[in-house]
Amino acid sequence: MGEDFQRIEIGSKNFATLLAFRRAYRLPKTSDLRNLATRLPQGSVVCSPSLIAGKSHLDSILEQSAEYWARGMFLARNKSIDLLMRLICQSQISKALEASDIDSCNNVALFGLVRDSADIVNSEKLLNELGGMRDDSLMDLNMNKIRFLLRFHSLPNWVEKEKIPQLLLEKSAILVFPS
Repeated sequence: MGEDFQRIEIGSKNFATLLAFRRAYRLPKTSDLRNLATRLPQGSVVCSPSLIAGKSHLDSILEQSAEYWARGMFLARNKSIDLLMRLICQSQISKALEASDIDSCNNVALFGLVRDSADIVNSEKLLNELGGMRDDSLMDLNMNKIRFLLRFHSLPNWVEKEKIPQLLLEKSAILVFPS
């Protein structure tokens, strides 16, 4: 992904060009970001960076989402909720919102698929107003995060670190198919 955003060109008239972006911030104090989340533009998400298995994992989730949206395959009417559900691999909205862990956080990931770069700038401003300091390393996969993700997604402990992002992407992909 480029420094500011990546353009994703897809085939539908409704989603001809989307801008994918991802950032992470350290907050100066523990904050409840539920109100901030409601003020973000459609297609923008805040969640705990512990849910992200590396930057390439999040990039893949954004690309996968854009492809499914172009086909009219949504998990939720609200695109922000849809993205969160895909990242967390959760088909129930209430469980995805609870797992986002934004009611009491020191670190936060901000990502999304939007049509206008002004939406990205406005989203960043909301976090900057809280004193957030950008630190994209919070999205990196480390040993603490591996242990958390294995437990959170009920994956076996023998799964190799390098395979976790791909397994989560596959788990996300099957959400659109009825059981």
